[in-house]
Amino acid sequence: MTKLENTKLFRGGVTAPKWGEILNVSKCSIFQGTIKFDFEIDSKGGGKTQLKLVIEEDDVLAILNEFIDTNSECVKFVPKFVKLVNKK
Repeated sequence: MTKLENTKLFRGGVTAPKWGEILNVSKCSIFQGTIKFDFEIDSKGGGKTQLKLVIEEDDVLAILNEFIDTNSECVKFVPKFVKLVNKK
């Protein structure tokens, strides 16, 4: 799994109206175009609650497309993406 150094998870709700950071590092894995994020947070009862976010390939492409459309700075990533693709 890849360790993400700049990814944060926030929690909020009726009893906690302000968003509070509960995790500042997450892990993700990619398999056949699907990205999976696994988180573990403290639960109200004192145990741990596990969370998993699964983003399928079509949504990964939609997110990348949106990122490119809304981020003029993303051009700096193109050489790295090309290098990664050429390694495959």
